[in-house]
Amino acid sequence: MRLHHFLSFCVLIISVAAVAQQPPLQYERVLLPIAITGEVPGAFGSRWTTYVAVTSTADREITIRGYVPAPCAFGPCFPSFAVPAGVTFFPRVEAGKVTQGALLLVERQFAPQVAVHLRVQDVSRQAQTWGTEIPAVREGQLFTTPFDLLDVPLAAGFRQTLRIYDVDALPRASAVIRFYRIDPAVTYPNQPTNPQPAPDTLLAEKVITLQTEQRPESPTFDLGYAEVSDFAAIPELQGADRVRIQIIPATQSLRLWALVSVTNNETQHVTVITP
Repeated sequence: MRLHHFLSFCVLIISVAAVAQQPPLQYERVLLPIAITGEVPGAFGSRWTTYVAVTSTADREITIRGYVPAPCAFGPCFPSFAVPAGVTFFPRVEAGKVTQGALLLVERQFAPQVAVHLRVQDVSRQAQTWGTEIPAVREGQLFTTPFDLLDVPLAAGFRQTLRIYDVDALPRASAVIRFYRIDPAVTYPNQPTNPQPAPDTLLAEKVITLQTEQRPESPTFDLGYAEVSDFAAIPELQGADRVRIQIIPATQSLRLWALVSVTNNETQHVTVITP
C-alpha cells in the first residue's frame, strides 16, 4: 500500500472513531423555497437561477449541511460541512426534481447566529435587475393553523404561482386553499357607514395533496410540495381584480409555509407575496 493511501486510510479510521464517540448533532431546518441548479428557461425568453449566501457569526466552527461539499483532495474521505465564523460563502444547492425547494440543516444551537440569503434572478436581463429576495424560512415561521397571503393581483399582464411547502414531507398530506375577493377601496373598516363594508367574498375552494420527494442524501432532506399556477384558468376567479389566499393545513401535525410569485410578462420582474 502506498504511503499516502495508508495515511488516508488511517485518517478515515480515526475520523470514524471520533464521530462515533460524539453525541449526534441537532439541526434546525431552513427552507429555501426555490433552488435552481444552473439555469432553467422560463416564459417570454427568461432564464432563471438562484443564488444562496450564508454567514455564521458563531464563536467557533459549526456544521451546516444541505449543500454540495468541496471535493476531497485525495483518497477516501468524509465530505466536510464545517463552516468557520465570519466567512460569507455561496454554496451550491441541488434543486429537487419535484418540490422546487431545498433544505439546509443548521446546527440548532447556533442557528440564530447564521444568516441565510436567497435571491432569484432572470439572467437574461441581469444588467437591468439584481433579482428578487426570497425568504429563507426558519422552523419558527412555519404554520400549523390557517394563514393568509394578502393582496394577490389577478390583472392581465402578470402570471402568478402559489407554492406550498411541507418541511416534514408527511405522506399524503393535504391542505385546503381558499380564494377570497378583496376590495381595495375599503380604507376605514370601522367607520360608521351605510352600508358597512362586507367581509371578503369566498370565490373558490380547492383541496390539494402535497407531493413528497425523497432526497438521496437522507430522509432529513425530504420535502413536500404543491403548486397552483395559471390563476386566470380558474373559472370562479374570473372578473376578480385582487384576492386573498387562505391556506388551511388539513393533516394533523402538518407544518406549512407558502408564497405567491407575481411575475410581469414584459419585464419579468418578480414580486413575492409571503404570509
